[in-house]
Amino acid sequence: MPDDRIIVEPDAKLAPAFSDDFEAATLDPRWMVLDATNVDAVYQGGQLTLIPHANALWYNGSRGGLVYQFIPGDFTVSTTVHVHKHTTAGPPDQPIELGGLMARAQGGASENYALIVVGFGEQGHLAVEHKSTTDSTSVFDESPYTADAELRLCRNGATIEVGYRAIGAQTWTDFMTWSRPDFPNTLEVGMIAYDGESNPDVAASFDQFTYASGGCP
Repeated sequence: MPDDRIIVEPDAKLAPAFSDDFEAATLDPRWMVLDATNVDAVYQGGQLTLIPHANALWYNGSRGGLVYQFIPGDFTVSTTVHVHKHTTAGPPDQPIELGGLMARAQGGASENYALIVVGFGEQGHLAVEHKSTTDSTSVFDESPYTADAELRLCRNGATIEVGYRAIGAQTWTDFMTWSRPDFPNTLEVGMIAYDGESNPDVAASFDQFTYASGGCP
């Protein structure tokens, strides 16, 4: 697939239902793949699994894979993700093997995005990580966590907020908030999996993608 599609602004009165429970027989064609050479998207009813290729890294100007829809205006999206080894059971155990949610500005000469992910982080342990990249310069941090989580990413005007919680929990942990007035009205929003390994062993499986209009409640 091409790296980027031309944005068609949705009519506010006819906005598509961006949510997906992945229960259909095939993946809904609303989903598009950015840099399909960097990730395999494997779909089975009830779950979407992303398997990143070697050194498919979202950092500074480099890119991994992204399965996305164009989402305009303010929104809250969330997902349940399980990051695990691809070849055997168990969580990932190599640095930079992660999966989660991203909001990205389309095209341009540089990378501009925000993300929240879980998996095996840069600091040598399982972690939840946030990252904001402006003009291909990334700033990130991580905290020890598990490789399974519910993740949330919200937009409210120029403000982007990310959070996480244990699967089935009722309360979100607000992890990071950024001011991103550079973001256009419509963003590429969806699910990512990436790594910094020449021989990665990681996959990220997503149970659903849930959309609501408006920023974080």
